[in-house]
Amino acid sequence: MKHIFAVLALCLFALAPAHADTPVDVFLIVGQSNALGEGNAAQSPAIVPGTVLQFYQGQIKPGSDPVGASIGSAWPAFGNAYYAVNKRRVLFVPFAVGKTAQEASADTGGGNWDTGSTLLSDSMLEVDIAMTALAKAGDVPAFKGVLWVQGEDDAQAINLARPNVSAANYEAALKRMIATYRAHFGATMPFYLFRTGTEVGASDLGYHAVRDAQEDAGQSDPYTYVVFRNAYDFWWRLMMSTNVHYTQPAYNEMGADGAATVSFYRAHAVAPKTPRALPGTGVYGGVTNVTLSSAGSAWIAYTLDGSTPDCAASQRFARPVVILAARPTILQAVGCRNGIGSPVANYTYNYSVSFPSPPQATPPPGTYPLGVAAAFASPDATYLHYNWTGAPLNCLGGFPYTAPIPLTLSHHALTVVACNGPYGSAPQTFSYTVTH
Repeated sequence: MKHIFAVLALCLFALAPAHADTPVDVFLIVGQSNALGEGNAAQSPAIVPGTVLQFYQGQIKPGSDPVGASIGSAWPAFGNAYYAVNKRRVLFVPFAVGKTAQEASADTGGGNWDTGSTLLSDSMLEVDIAMTALAKAGDVPAFKGVLWVQGEDDAQAINLARPNVSAANYEAALKRMIATYRAHFGATMPFYLFRTGTEVGASDLGYHAVRDAQEDAGQSDPYTYVVFRNAYDFWWRLMMSTNVHYTQPAYNEMGADGAATVSFYRAHAVAPKTPRALPGTGVYGGVTNVTLSSAGSAWIAYTLDGSTPDCAASQRFARPVVILAARPTILQAVGCRNGIGSPVANYTYNYSVSFPSPPQATPPPGTYPLGVAAAFASPDATYLHYNWTGAPLNCLGGFPYTAPIPLTLSHHALTVVACNGPYGSAPQTFSYTVTH
């Protein structure tokens, strides 16, 4: 019966009206076995003839399963959902290979997608050939990006603690691969990540690390998107056909949901968000340490001199920005990602001179047995400094007080100052005699 439907679909495709001079959105499918498709073609959705295509074995064919060498994949569902929203025909270039790793160090013999791999170069060549074939057929091809489904081999390698394999190395290799594709297809080529799931019956540690690396790649680049995250749920929803492969209903969900997200990003460019400062604009009593954050940014650039921050030239935020209480200060910041800047944020910091109350000691000065610890506090100070040398003490010297100080000498004379930024109380000296 399956073969009868396949023949019928081919006949309908052959009888479909020509689409000369009409656009075709081309997607490259790469990754490992879940990108290839290990489902059941009989449960894959039917396509409307002429709307979803594939380029396989040198020919333009209907995009029904099997797409490429799969036995049931996510891509017919993806094609149907994409066409329904965008009303643009789709052509897949399937080039996924089972048991392939992202980084070369995780490769166990199936191949990898790291810089310099033949899989990487051959996949780009296959897209070029497909685009040429479409143009010769009278169509107008437009390459719309890479659909990436991968991570299991690298996750397993992390679980096994293989040498030179880590989440950081996976993320670096992923970004190198994306950069290689962009060098060929253009700097703004979209890269769509279908986040990896997990392995039934195995530690999720490596899979979690790979998912985090994929999320980081999506957050740090304006044209890299995580478009499907639900593969992790497949195991408890009983949608796994093996320990790592999905059932056909899972592939159908992955394709349809992924296409909906791809379609959203196709219509809505995502830019870094305006930076937030903590603390923000206000009046403060001393030195202020300001932390900056910006969703979707790879870095944040800022200025304190009144100039507009520039993603390429201004100081990058790497640690809390220290704003002194010498004068009113305007902090300006911009979120940055691959040359795209967010709206500029402005925060103003004013100061009121505030001298804190002198510190108090618990217990008060006196004679105590060995083992007693002296604690110090001031109700309106932000921090305390101390010494026991007898040298002059201010808020820039001595030692930061962080916890009660054990009295271990036969005689202890501790000098303590309460501080708000550079403004300090009068130093107080507390003398203790310790009995053994």
